[in-house]
Amino acid sequence: MPLAGKRSATGWFATLMTLRVGEGFVLHRDEWKKKQSPLRTLRHIEKKYGWKFKDGKLADGTGWAVMRVG
Repeated sequence: MPLAGKRSATGWFATLMTLRVGEGFVLHRDEWKKKQSPLRTLRHIEKKYGWKFKDGKLADGTGWAVMRVG
């Protein structure tokens, strides 16, 4: 899975919108400053655009991994 560098909340949304099927990235917890989980934004994109993502927290709890699957 190709990984992207650091992203802001707006940059994270833009990165999600440019992902092709099979691409993904890791968002580290210290890069996310909002109260709500970034997966909330992910669900919004899934509903609005009909895309599918595979996502989850990293095993060590330091962030989230996201991959577009459809």
